[in-house]
Amino acid sequence: MKYGIGIALIAGAAVGAAATHGLHAQATLAAYSVSEIEVTDQNGYAPAAAILTAENKKAGGRQLSRGGRVEIVEGAPPKRIVISEWKSMAEAKAFYASPTVKKAFEDRKKFSKGARTYIVEALPN
Repeated sequence: MKYGIGIALIAGAAVGAAATHGLHAQATLAAYSVSEIEVTDQNGYAPAAAILTAENKKAGGRQLSRGGRVEIVEGAPPKRIVISEWKSMAEAKAFYASPTVKKAFEDRKKFSKGARTYIVEALPN
């Protein structure tokens, strides 16, 4: 009888730990930021792009695409696209709230047009 209660307690703790881990994993979904922009002066734009790339890496982002080839399936294609992966929506929002990133966004306006950036939360596993 004593062993049965002990085994039940251990099994209950294991199930509780697994459930807590699963809930925590659901609370921190990955996120992706997508930036669309038309660069009008590549040389002028380059310093802002370098700052954004370095800051992205420092903030924990991982660039998945940066100005790569775009195949259009439906609608008008963007001129240039950058996609970054983040551990969470909060991490991506913190990056875009950074004073350094805000300044780089402002500085690049002289050398680009039509910028649009958004963050998309991933689906749970």
